[in-house]
Amino acid sequence: MANPKVRPHIVFYPEDSGKEISEARQAHRWLHEAPDEQLTPMARFGNQDYYIHEPAMLRNGTCCIPVRWFTVGAILFAKCWKMDAISTDIGEGWRVIQCDNFTVSQAEFLKTFPELIQDANLYGLPNPSKILGITCRFSMWCIILSHISTDVVDPNSNTHSAWMLTNPITGNRWRELAKGHRTLCFPIWLYCDDTSGNLSKKWNEHNSFLFIPAGLPRAEAQKEYNIHFLSTSNIAPPLEMMDGIVDQLKLVSFLHPNCALPILI
Repeated sequence: MANPKVRPHIVFYPEDSGKEISEARQAHRWLHEAPDEQLTPMARFGNQDYYIHEPAMLRNGTCCIPVRWFTVGAILFAKCWKMDAISTDIGEGWRVIQCDNFTVSQAEFLKTFPELIQDANLYGLPNPSKILGITCRFSMWCIILSHISTDVVDPNSNTHSAWMLTNPITGNRWRELAKGHRTLCFPIWLYCDDTSGNLSKKWNEHNSFLFIPAGLPRAEAQKEYNIHFLSTSNIAPPLEMMDGIVDQLKLVSFLHPNCALPILI
């Protein structure tokens, strides 16, 4: 991230390139299969930060919930779920409708979740945090939200389920953690190789872990300075070494200092 020769080549979003696939970011795994919460959770348009799993307002006056960001060429798009304003005996609110064929380009977004909370009444819309449904316990935050659980509709199976992806009142947890900084997912290719620690022909096995930034194009990924050494041992087995690496990866989120605007990695 701090190397000026490398940073311009790193991408943080999957890409929909149609039938032509030449880079990892264009493959089905990153574009469709990877869980939404394991990809870059936000997109910044000007001074607005849009996070997945938060209501947003579009320029045509409708509201939706982005669930995955991806690019088509140089344009950023969001796979979204639709939202319908409804009225029940407990008041006005929203119903979320899951759909796989609703995509929105970056130019269509108008208001972020915090902005929509402030301005919803000006458009005659319910508060975006009031998504109506049954009372539901969000164990992640150890709170009980009365009459503000989400009514999520799957039109394929015609089933309703509770919203468990975020706290609908505060939105995506990364918004609070980022405190205004950009939040990016930094995927890596992690691999282990066994090599000999001796210069002689006598075999002295050392297991070494290395990684390559997965967002690099193929032409850059195999350059020596983009292959990063993590650890080596001729005593600890690979799975035991992996435990230590995973423990450190869980603590690796940091604010990148060498950018004009700090970035949460």
